Amino acid sequence: MVGTDRLDAVVKRDEQVYNRFRACYRFGKLSGEEFKKTVEIWEQKVLKLPVASNLTSKEMLKILISATEGYIGRLDEILEEAAIRSLSAGFKKVEKAILQELAKEYK
Repeated sequence: MVGTDRLDAVVKRDEQVYNRFRACYRFGKLSGEEFKKTVEIWEQKVLKLPVASNLTSKEMLKILISATEGYIGRLDEILEEAAIRSLSAGFKKVEKAILQELAKEYK
């Protein structure tokens, strides 16, 4: 739930928790170079697929920006699921067609 509005709702249920952590748990939207750098880090450090997916290419970034609206939590969900689906289909990287299909599910 990190980076999503759902986390706000859960944390706000307990005033004591909310007051202790409100500055620590909320992430704003990423955009521009910050978004691109985050995608690059996710591809290299989190997904670690056998073959580079080139997620920072213009085409792939356009898909990701549209699907995530810049939320890091949604980016994590989409990239994780795209990697799982791509690997399950026998690919060694995130395939553009799979990412596009998944992005449609988040709109």
